[in-house]
Amino acid sequence: MDDTTNTETRHVNQEKAEDFYSAYSYEEHGPPTTQSQGETLHPASYGILNPDLQSYIKNCEPMLDDSQFESSEDLDAFLDSVYQEIRGKEVIVMTDHDCSRILEKLLRVSNDYQIMHVFSCIIGKVPELVIHRFSSHVVQTLLTLTAPGVDRELKGDYMGTAAADSDNEQEDGPGTGGPTHTYEELVQALTKELEPHWAVMISDTYASHVIQTLLLLLSNDMATAATSSGAESLGSIRSKKSAKYASDNNSLVPQ
Repeated sequence: MDDTTNTETRHVNQEKAEDFYSAYSYEEHGPPTTQSQGETLHPASYGILNPDLQSYIKNCEPMLDDSQFESSEDLDAFLDSVYQEIRGKEVIVMTDHDCSRILEKLLRVSNDYQIMHVFSCIIGKVPELVIHRFSSHVVQTLLTLTAPGVDRELKGDYMGTAAADSDNEQEDGPGTGGPTHTYEELVQALTKELEPHWAVMISDTYASHVIQTLLLLLSNDMATAATSSGAESLGSIRSKKSAKYASDNNSLVPQ
């Protein structure tokens, strides 16, 4: 079998897998499962997002799309307000069909402290989030944004400042919600959670794209990954359907 046939076969198999997940009814069958080292992994399931919060997040999308901010201070105030509204519910937002996509947009205009806060929220839940149809894309976006973030971190030049509220006065460390985690600590924590499941993750419909992005991020060519072109390369590792959806709706994939 020649290379062309192999490539076509892989595309067909991937599309079949994506069609299965698209048609899969969570309500009727429950979430699909993945076997890893004798352990059954279930995609994240944290309940249904509050309708009022869901409506609030959806109403934020036009402002993100149209950049309706007269100054950077206005954008900062908007971001602080949104993150305050979703605080404690970040992972539920990630697993919502529409709000997960809007969260990706929000992250792309967020400062380092906000990105690291959301990143910290997935620690302890990484395997179940990366095999989920929607949250896997949020995790991939976090990793994409981490590349230039690491570069700023190495220079001691974080983008933005931590919000000065009582919720940020928590114990430091990945997963605690504090503002002082480093990108390096968060990536190490994420990688450690995924280590027992590599074999399963690289073949999972949704996790495989996250793993590819993570491997590029962990490669020795971090300097390239931290540049604009490197970040674009990280963001371009998506399934064909995901890439088209992101291009049409989220400006995550370079045109």
